[in-house]
Amino acid sequence: MTHALRSMPKVPKCGVSRLGITSVKSARGGPSTHSPSLTKPAREPISAPEKQIKTLSHRVKCALSTSGPHAALEFSKHLLDHSSKIPVSNRGLFLQTCIDHFLAAGHWNPAYKLYRLMRMEGLPGRAEALTRLLNKSHESKATAFLIDDVVSDASQVLEKFDEPELCAIVSHLVRTKVDIHVIRDLVAKFEEKKGHGWKPTWKFYALRAQAEAQNGYDLVAEKFFKMGRMEIGYMKKRRELNPTEYHDAKQDLYTRLFRGHAKFDRTRHMFYNDLLWRMKQDKTAPTQEIANIVIEMFRREGKGNKAFAFYRAMRHADPVIPPNSTTFRHLFTLLIPPHSSGWELACDRRHLFQHMTGQHAKDTKGRLTSFSRAMDTAVLNAALRLFMVKRDYAAASVTVKTFPVCSITPDADTHACVLNPLKQRITKEIMANPRSGVLLWSDRMLGEVIQMWDGRWRFALNNMLIRTVRQVSGSVLQAGIDVHLLLDLLRRAIICSADLWPGQNPAEDNAIVTKEITRAIRHMLPKHIDTSKWHNDLVSA
Repeated sequence: MTHALRSMPKVPKCGVSRLGITSVKSARGGPSTHSPSLTKPAREPISAPEKQIKTLSHRVKCALSTSGPHAALEFSKHLLDHSSKIPVSNRGLFLQTCIDHFLAAGHWNPAYKLYRLMRMEGLPGRAEALTRLLNKSHESKATAFLIDDVVSDASQVLEKFDEPELCAIVSHLVRTKVDIHVIRDLVAKFEEKKGHGWKPTWKFYALRAQAEAQNGYDLVAEKFFKMGRMEIGYMKKRRELNPTEYHDAKQDLYTRLFRGHAKFDRTRHMFYNDLLWRMKQDKTAPTQEIANIVIEMFRREGKGNKAFAFYRAMRHADPVIPPNSTTFRHLFTLLIPPHSSGWELACDRRHLFQHMTGQHAKDTKGRLTSFSRAMDTAVLNAALRLFMVKRDYAAASVTVKTFPVCSITPDADTHACVLNPLKQRITKEIMANPRSGVLLWSDRMLGEVIQMWDGRWRFALNNMLIRTVRQVSGSVLQAGIDVHLLLDLLRRAIICSADLWPGQNPAEDNAIVTKEITRAIRHMLPKHIDTSKWHNDLVSA
């Protein structure tokens, strides 16, 4: 009755008589006994400590979004140690809330450090925080030895140890490539605790199939794979999965089996071909990870024609399987001797770079300085190494310029990709004909490179070429990665390849460099990308 009255709409005082309802006061002729709690229920006041904890945890969340995980972690510790607004009884609640914020943002390690404070102080809520850490360990970036600590702590703390916690622990054991007997013993103890009536989910079967496959037990892995596939089919019949979820579940099941076989042996043709055929019959599209596993297998065996055929099938699939930096890194490596062969004529290296930059622009929606999975330092180094080996210095110049344009940080391998091929070519020329009067490519190249450094290196060039290369390389190592220096080297390499003497005719030098760079940009970059940053001030004069 009280609930029904509370749910009634409020009626203004002036409107009571209009509805034909006599007021309580006029009916009884005395003072009204109307209870205000019937029309306006009293709210339970929020306790002051809980309100303060909610406010302080929100400040930690704001610090996480603005200053990063490390600063937010230090700020939360500062609040915990110096704030008088957090009583001892509510320290566990504050830490739980902060752990949730870190896990929601994908920062597992700071969340674990807050959990370690809860463990040291023996605060309540430790089991709930540990459960969330376990469930998020396979999604977020977590350090291996920290997960080991959580896994060892789970059996001692968790009173309710159910299948999600078991899957999280098994997933960690699979990632660390633990012996299969350890996983089997863990599962056997869990089955004994649950009893014979326990029925695993398809995710558990997928993990077991991956664990058995990466240890080489193919028949056992196939058994668990089929059990997981049957469970997914039963869930579809019970209408627990819609068509999209049904397809995604099958994809995850196949991907885990591929991953397990790849960790055990990366050259398993029969397994991969059979699985791909079964996926086609099962109407399940391969994932990006499956495509990379297959392409890497072809790369290891030197079968570039099959690798590029699979790459073309990825681009024309329905739906399209987007390649990432791992895909392009394998393909660029295939075009470098001794891997390369006749298939490199069918796939132009500049067009492959164009596909990569186009995928990067598509992933970032035209904001090239944003992060994407299509391009990183490793794949640009692989492309740069390919262009230097093939002596395509104009394409190498565009690749070097891609680092600052797309906000990708070069590393020590970047300068080695440029300097090592030049050093090898110079050394080869010197050893082939050390005392010839013919003007060598090394003379042209180093004659200008030395002028960028110290004048004392300019004399006795024929006797100091190899030493000069070492000094130039050492100077680059001491000064760090200098993109402008690499562009200077590539500019002189372009001029020397055109059979010109660097610096003799600056107008002719600039014309030949501009022509080569313009042609490389046209073949390497998509048309819808603004190429002004690649072309303007590309190399210093």
